[in-house]
Amino acid sequence: MVTPIGIPDDWDDNNLILFEEFCDLIRTPQRTVRDWRRRGVGPRWTRFQGVGRLYITVAEARRFLASATVTHTEVGSDG
Repeated sequence: MVTPIGIPDDWDDNNLILFEEFCDLIRTPQRTVRDWRRRGVGPRWTRFQGVGRLYITVAEARRFLASATVTHTEVGSDG
């Protein structure tokens, strides 16, 4: 059984998640997330004063995960 990726409800939207923590949270290799960042398709990353480690807010992580979630809808037939 596959466990859906999600952020605990009790995490404050203003808290920070470091790059490495986010990769662990979504169970995705750092190399893949770096490639997303390079192509501009992943979450919006920030650095403290433009230098140092990458981070995102919990709110941005939730936004990204919501936008990346595929919902199942019933597909109608033409016949």
